Amino acid sequence: MKKYLLLIVGYLCFLPFISNAQVTILSWNTAAGVTGAHNATVNNANLETAMLSRGPLLTYNNSSSNSYVAIFPKDQDKAGAKNGAYYQVTIQAKAGNYVSLSSLDATLRRASTTSPGYYRWAYSVNGTTFTEIGTEDVFISRTGADNNNGEVQPSIDLSAIDALQYVPSTTVITLRLYAWGGTDIVGGSNFGVGKFNATTPSLIFKGSVVNVLPPSYTVTFDAKGGTPVSSVTRYQNLKINAPTNPTKTDYNFGGWYKDENYSTKWDFNVDVVQSNTTLYAKWIDSKQIITFPTIAAKRHG
Repeated sequence: MKKYLLLIVGYLCFLPFISNAQVTILSWNTAAGVTGAHNATVNNANLETAMLSRGPLLTYNNSSSNSYVAIFPKDQDKAGAKNGAYYQVTIQAKAGNYVSLSSLDATLRRASTTSPGYYRWAYSVNGTTFTEIGTEDVFISRTGADNNNGEVQPSIDLSAIDALQYVPSTTVITLRLYAWGGTDIVGGSNFGVGKFNATTPSLIFKGSVVNVLPPSYTVTFDAKGGTPVSSVTRYQNLKINAPTNPTKTDYNFGGWYKDENYSTKWDFNVDVVQSNTTLYAKWIDSKQIITFPTIAAKRHG
């Protein structure tokens, strides 16, 4: 019996290290018009109350029940949106805890074709310097006329963003949703977080909140004669970003592998760090030797 108890205790002690699990830690349901900041509907007990709010250039509007929307400025571009045409979310762990974000899911509602259609998320851990998430801006083509509840957006993976992993209670995470491209200044420029239903909120953050930091490990890149690649250190169970591809004269880079026999490729979208790890560069000879068959020319007299 003692043996089994020790095994169970050991397993429970390990649980804080199983980080970034796909568990909802924050979500929002808008039951009616909210003029100011909107507290999270589901809020992890070890997080301070998270808030969704409007930027200073947005005007409150309740044109659609069960959604958090606003009127956006007319004829505004992305640079203008960053000056105040955005929605903002603030997230902070309670004292003694660390919060990690693994994904962001949102249903967004573009009221009409004259509403903002472009958007981009960004994050900050100092409240002033914001880094855009993803590789490109997103455009929503469908409007409230197509789906009055709003459009479910592709899930955003946050697990490889170092700054959003194991953030201490002394740091506030700020996320902003910039939107632009509206051509009407009245109700036709309405855009925001879409409607929720009984089972699905319209804004969801998944991740983890722990009170013990997991071990950290080093990932070393063996470039196999290519240009050097710096090693990285990550907490257990985190993904790593793919480094800039190394180069090697007369060879094409073929990816990073877990073994020197090149049998298993490292998948930066899936694989996580579990221990000190060395990844090996695979090289493919770019020189091609082309042989032509000899054709004997015959002359006929």
